[in-house]
Amino acid sequence: AELQSAVQEVRASGSDDLNCTTTRLAGRIEEVRAELTTGVDDCVAELQQHEERLVRAETTQGETLALLREVDERFQEQLALLQSDTSKRLESLEDKAVRLEADGRGRTEQAVSQVKSATEERVTRLEAA
Repeated sequence: AELQSAVQEVRASGSDDLNCTTTRLAGRIEEVRAELTTGVDDCVAELQQHEERLVRAETTQGETLALLREVDERFQEQLALLQSDTSKRLESLEDKAVRLEADGRGRTEQAVSQVKSATEERVTRLEAA
């Protein structure tokens, strides 16, 4: 009887210990589950933030490329206008240079002719004197 009572007592004690252990394990499982859920939620939130940043960066990159294309088009237009204007000015300067050269040649020939005439007059006067 004593032995049977001792066995029942050990069984009851073991059962209580088992119940306590099971309860503690269940509580710890819930804590770990909550921690994991929080961790996963945090990771998901962080990934969403990164995705939003990437979308903004891609949008900004697209806008920047569009602006660069627009600036390049304007630059090409301005360059074409500048080249055209420069060509016209160069042509005009070349025309003026040709006219000035011809005018200078004509004036030089006229001056040479006048000097020649004046020299011949002096020679004639000197010979007459």
